[in-house]
Amino acid sequence: SAVAGPVSPLADKVGGKVELVGIIADSPDERDTTTRLMVRLDNGEKILVAASPYANYRYGDRVKFSGRLKRPENFTTEAGREFDYVSYLKVRGIEYEVSFAQVKILERGQGNFILAQLFSLKRAFITRLNRVLPEPEASLMAGLLVGERRGLGKDLTTAFRRTGLVHVVVLSGYNMTIVAEGIIIMLAAALPFGASILVGIVGIILFALMVGGGATVVRASIMAALALFARFTGRVYGAGSALFIAGAAMVALNPLVLRYDIGFQLSFIATLGLIYLLPLIEEKIKFLPARLGLRGVVATTVAAQIAVLPWLFYTIGEVSLVSLPANILVTPLIPATMFIGFLVGGL
Repeated sequence: SAVAGPVSPLADKVGGKVELVGIIADSPDERDTTTRLMVRLDNGEKILVAASPYANYRYGDRVKFSGRLKRPENFTTEAGREFDYVSYLKVRGIEYEVSFAQVKILERGQGNFILAQLFSLKRAFITRLNRVLPEPEASLMAGLLVGERRGLGKDLTTAFRRTGLVHVVVLSGYNMTIVAEGIIIMLAAALPFGASILVGIVGIILFALMVGGGATVVRASIMAALALFARFTGRVYGAGSALFIAGAAMVALNPLVLRYDIGFQLSFIATLGLIYLLPLIEEKIKFLPARLGLRGVVATTVAAQIAVLPWLFYTIGEVSLVSLPANILVTPLIPATMFIGFLVGGL
């Protein structure tokens, strides 16, 4: 017979009004109409709390919140497919949520010191972007650079989705790779070889923590750290081996990502395409000029698109017919856009 797991003390309170106390355990997720808070109770349980978008919530705040407790429910997307929202939250350790919550800040600074400083740095950077850029450009840049998931509005988000460019809205594995390469280049110019490698690994880990550590970011960070470690030890870096090491480590830490995290699945499959399909495609498109990196951009875009196409259609239920040309046009602009964005936010 099956052995039942421990029953949450909140289970018999579902559907009723609750008043609970906990600590905001992640960077607040600001949307158009709400701010989503991941609150960890004293017993370790996590609850997703939807609060007012106008209060200045921070990571590490100890808060008291009240509202109607409920279990998450799946919903139907615009494509007519059911999105498994329950499993999406379960991967993140969340089984309950409170909407339209009344939230009161009791204390500040109750979280991890390092995470608090990283989130504070991110918040200051985003504030500077907002002073220079209008909306929705400021929100788009914040998502592109530091993974901020602020709302872009329904129309613009739909436009990105329909053109197959929704990965631009958030910090993807490709963007994380650009950040990692930037960190390595800057440190190599300022520090001795060994020190630049070690500091680079630490820098990549800290940046991944600051931007929220989503599945694609974690995968790209582990692979970048392994590449630096291989350079430090004088070993040959095998991208395929690094990918499977990163995937195995993530699944070992949280087995649910393998089954329920679409971001992890698509990132893993796309990287497989870049590793194993890219050489084959480059052979087929030698007629394209290599000038300005055109051949490389086309090859990498086609390889990633071909790899993810079946799984994307199976999980999401729709495929953009203009995704390939749109990505070929946009991809070369992303590194320059990120570089200018970091300068704007930094200066």
